[in-house]
Amino acid sequence: MYVIFTHVAGIALIEILFYFYYIGPVETDMLKTSMKNIVSNQEKKYAIKFEIPEKDDDLDKELKYISKEGKNNRESNNSDLHDKALTYWSLFVALTILITFIELFIKYRRKKKRKIIRLKSSQEIELMEVRSRLDSVTSEDGLINSQNLNILHPDNDIEELSDFRENNLILIERKKTLISVCKNTMYYIFFVLFLLAFEFVFFQYIVLNYEPLSDYELQYIIYTELANSL
Repeated sequence: MYVIFTHVAGIALIEILFYFYYIGPVETDMLKTSMKNIVSNQEKKYAIKFEIPEKDDDLDKELKYISKEGKNNRESNNSDLHDKALTYWSLFVALTILITFIELFIKYRRKKKRKIIRLKSSQEIELMEVRSRLDSVTSEDGLINSQNLNILHPDNDIEELSDFRENNLILIERKKTLISVCKNTMYYIFFVLFLLAFEFVFFQYIVLNYEPLSDYELQYIIYTELANSL
């Protein structure tokens, strides 16, 4: 599970930085260029006539000042969105670190509970790995109670033991393959779900609230292009 959270956190950081430092500025430049082209080409392509007053320096200064105020407010709003996105990303990373610690700790405890038992018989010596339960397997003096262990003691002849092992190895391999397929399937399902959840939240609360241009900036662009066309 912690691998999924780590991957999503990495993708989230890349997307946040890429959007605010590349996509956002590119959108602003493209919108400015598009608005200038639309205004300047209206009369040529669509024969639309605009009636505007002669260029007034006072009006130009006022609109320019309002445009700068709108730009400052826009950049402040976008900066707040940037900080908010990184703040929530930091919280997600903290949660990822906590989940990673818990999961690795559980794996470590499970690994410590595994015991290696050496069984002796008249035919051979077997080395088998079993997982013992401390509450039912160990006795009061801390030694392993062999009566409570579910293990195979090879008392049969070698041929029967060989057949038994071969059949069981096939069953174990099939079980491992099935478990592996199920784990991989669940991994990709959870990964896609977490990634889609991030994309929804990012677009809903960040992208849709991002301002490439303010209304006052658009107003000043339109006025400047119309005044220059006189």
